[in-house]
Amino acid sequence: MGEHEEKIEIMRKYLTDMSTGFYCHIGGEVPSKKINNALKTFAQGMDSDTIIGFYDTTSFGSGKNGYIFTDDKMYYVEMFEKPKKLWYDDIKQIRMLKSSKKDSDRELAIDFLDGSSLYIEGGLIKKTPLKNFLNEMKNFEANKKAEKKKIENEKKGQRVMTAEKGQNTRPDKKEE
Repeated sequence: MGEHEEKIEIMRKYLTDMSTGFYCHIGGEVPSKKINNALKTFAQGMDSDTIIGFYDTTSFGSGKNGYIFTDDKMYYVEMFEKPKKLWYDDIKQIRMLKSSKKDSDRELAIDFLDGSSLYIEGGLIKKTPLKNFLNEMKNFEANKKAEKKKIENEKKGQRVMTAEKGQNTRPDKKEE
């Protein structure tokens, strides 16, 4: 399973739980008309090949409002608000600020590594599954970076060990 497919599976665990009764689409199941409307209204610049989920919060399913989740970021627009986007790997922590019996009435605070914060208050999405999804994607990105760094360090270590034995560590360079 590729990385994109792994992220679709993560999305599949949470998307329907985020819904307060609107339209949910996973991965490649998003109708192209909705994608086009989202691109025009709140997801400018998005690469549609990276979509892992779409929660359309419009009354008639036009795709002009809602939440689009991609491999590395979330685009969204709440009613009467400006469009926003956030990258999963920029998230430092996610906090629930306002408690309420109704999960969609809660307020979510997202703190970023640069010290800024973003608040999701709209009543059209349930905050607990959104928080859990964002945390899982943040951790996925962090683990991916750590794995990449580990592989790079292992390669460097192999080059150093080979160099200590007096062997050429760069086969593309001939010894003189």
